[in-house]
Amino acid sequence: MKEAFKKCLRALLGDYGIYRVFAADLDPSQSAIEDPNLCEIDQNDMLNADSPELRDQAWYGGEGSIGVGYRLNGRLVAARWAWYGDRYKQRNFWPLKEREAKIVHSFVLPEARGRGIATKMGSYGDQLFAKKGFVRIYTRIWYNHTASIRVTKKNGRRQIGWGVELNPFRSKKPIKLIFKTIAK
Repeated sequence: MKEAFKKCLRALLGDYGIYRVFAADLDPSQSAIEDPNLCEIDQNDMLNADSPELRDQAWYGGEGSIGVGYRLNGRLVAARWAWYGDRYKQRNFWPLKEREAKIVHSFVLPEARGRGIATKMGSYGDQLFAKKGFVRIYTRIWYNHTASIRVTKKNGRRQIGWGVELNPFRSKKPIKLIFKTIAK
């Protein structure tokens, strides 16, 4: 019955997305996380990674992006990307103001999971963004992705809203609905 309902819903609404939106105000005076494996990365770091999964994600880098990586024994095993300005307008899911950015992707290789790397990258990234003059960072997470929600909360973000994307009858431009749940 549940599968039949999902099939009908997808037929009417097309592809859809239901997301939780989290935010954190950045503080440049926040104490630095000490882990020599954390680093700022760019598109070339991704292109030179020995992992095909990370190389395939190199397109997240480039103008209007900031990347954070994690290396184990010198090997890049994780990456987290934030977009801002004109680059973010490609997605434009959540409205950003000047000096705000949004995490658009975070990935840890399967063999490196379970070590708190995603949480460390979040803390390090927040410090890096604050030092670069950003005042707020947003994260959009699929509504029931518990691992990502847990990491996001550990990084001090609070849920500020919901976002829904609907693509009824496979229309060219999806319908975006934003629901803010708390004041900024």
